[in-house]
Amino acid sequence: MSNALLEACAWGRVVVASDIPSNRAVLGDGYPLLFPPGDAEALAECLARALDPLDPVRGVAAGLVRERTGEFSTEAVVGDLEELIDAANSACD
Repeated sequence: MSNALLEACAWGRVVVASDIPSNRAVLGDGYPLLFPPGDAEALAECLARALDPLDPVRGVAAGLVRERTGEFSTEAVVGDLEELIDAANSACD
């Protein structure tokens, strides 16, 4: 999982990323600015859309970034870890 991608999302930035499992895990399956690895034309199209303030895809991407960021907040991660620890402790009893 890319720390740079997580940091960009934490800052609320619209990102363009290659469509690989780790990036999809951060951005979600419906994120519109993912491009196939090695596809320079698709990358260029995603970059143009991300930089165009009037492109509706940019707005969708920004909204999704805001939604997904909460899933990686300190509170959410700590909560997930607490659940995992509780489940492990229950299995040991």
